[in-house]
Amino acid sequence: MCLCVFWYSYRLAPEAVFPAAFDDCVKATKYFLTHAAQFHVNPERVAVAGKCNQVLFIFTSGVLTVL
Repeated sequence: MCLCVFWYSYRLAPEAVFPAAFDDCVKATKYFLTHAAQFHVNPERVAVAGKCNQVLFIFTSGVLTVL
């Protein structure tokens, strides 16, 4: 099995107010899924991992990207 890890950070409060962090996750997720072929990744086989709010942001941004 071959894995590709895509990690990104996002802006944090109080310097960046909501929804800055969420917007960063949406943009990064869209970029990754749009350019998945360049990373030799099947965009239909993507898993989400993280901690606390990070997972919520990444998962939700992925769902919104697909819709």
